[in-house]
Amino acid sequence: ERVNFALPSDSASLVGTVTDAQTGGPIAGASVQVFVVNTTIPVKSTLTDYKGRYKISGLSEGIYIVVFSTKGFTNKTVSITLASSETKILDIILIPKLTTITGVVCDVKTGLRLPNILIKVFNIHGEFITSILTDVNGQYSICKLPAGTFNVKASSRSFLPKSKIIALAPEATEVADFALVRKQILPPEIIINPQQKNTVHEMLHQMLTMRSHVSLKSTLTWIKNSQNIKILLTDNQSANSLQLSLHLAIALILDTIINTADIDNSVIQESIQQSIVKTNKQSIVVDNSRDITIITNITNDTDLTTNIQLLLQVLVALLVQIDIL
Repeated sequence: ERVNFALPSDSASLVGTVTDAQTGGPIAGASVQVFVVNTTIPVKSTLTDYKGRYKISGLSEGIYIVVFSTKGFTNKTVSITLASSETKILDIILIPKLTTITGVVCDVKTGLRLPNILIKVFNIHGEFITSILTDVNGQYSICKLPAGTFNVKASSRSFLPKSKIIALAPEATEVADFALVRKQILPPEIIINPQQKNTVHEMLHQMLTMRSHVSLKSTLTWIKNSQNIKILLTDNQSANSLQLSLHLAIALILDTIINTADIDNSVIQESIQQSIVKTNKQSIVVDNSRDITIITNITNDTDLTTNIQLLLQVLVALLVQIDIL
C-alpha cells in the first residue's frame, strides 16, 4: 500500500551556488549536508550540479549547521537560522587545498648549486602561473599552488633550460630538482665571398713576412762572496706577453675563418710556425755577498714595437672581416 506524505506549506528551503575561490568557476559534485545543532546525522543532503548549484527543501524553521565539502578543497561550515516558509540563498566559496613544489638546481658537470636560476610554473595549457629565483644555496620553494598538473621550467642565460611535469595532489609537497647543462659559446657563422678570401690571403702574407722572433732566455745570475755589485736587467716581459696575446687572438680568428671558408690550412700553420713567440725568465742568486744593487731597465725594442703594431693592424682587419668592428 502506498502512503503519500504532504510537506507542510510552511517548510523552509536553502538554495545557492558553490564556486572555486581560485578560479571563480562552479564546483560540480560538492556535498551539501544540513545538520540540526549538536547532532552528527544530517537531516538533509544533496550534491551540486554541473553549474555548482544546489537546493534543499522541506526544512523546518530553526537553527542548522550546513557543511560544504568536496575533494581537493577545504571544508566550510556555516550556521544558519531558517524562518517558516523562508527560502534562504547561501552561496559558498571553497578554498583549494594548497600544495608546494620545492627543489634544488645544480650544475650537471660540477655538482655546484646554482643561485639566481629562474623557476617558472605553467599549467597544463601552457599558461604562466608564477615564478621564483633560486636562493644562494640553489634552492627554491613555491607554495600555495592548487592541486593539479604543472610544467616546471628552470632557465638561465648561462645554462640550457630544462622542464619537468609535476602532478600535485591536494596538500602535497613535490620535489623537482634540476641538473642544468652550461651553454656552449659557439663562434658566429662567417660567410666569405671570393673578394674576402683574397683579403684573408693578404693578411696571411703579412703574417709570413713579419717572421717575428722573441727569444727564449732563461738567465741565471749567481753572485757569491762579492761586495758592491751593480746588476742591470732588461725587461721586455710585458711587451712579449702582449705580442703573444695578439698572436693567439689572430690564430683563433683565422682558425674560425678556415672552418667556414675554402682556405688552405697549411698556410695558417706555416704562418704560426714562422712567428715564434717566447718569454724571458731571469733569476738571480746572491750567496754570501753584500751591497748588491739590482736595476731593472725596460728597454725600447724597436723591432718588437713594430711587430706589435703590425699585429694590431692585422687583428683589426680580421675583426672587420667577421663584422665585429
